[in-house]
Amino acid sequence: DMKNNIDRDKQEKLIISASTNPTYKGKHVVVVANEIHILSTRDKNSRAKLLTKLAKKYPNTIPTITLIPEENTLILII
Repeated sequence: DMKNNIDRDKQEKLIISASTNPTYKGKHVVVVANEIHILSTRDKNSRAKLLTKLAKKYPNTIPTITLIPEENTLILII
């Protein structure tokens, strides 16, 4: 559907912009509804709390969870 394609395009642009922001480098992030949130990889309770909060706030939106690589990181795409 057209709306989902537009949302995915916005999410991709946010991920690309996050990759140039030092705040997000080397971090796992959740992108949902034009927002980027850092996802804790150490504290499962805060991770669960964030994902639950976002699911309630945006019930009809599928978030994208990704790692923003650090500078000079190579990514193998198969």
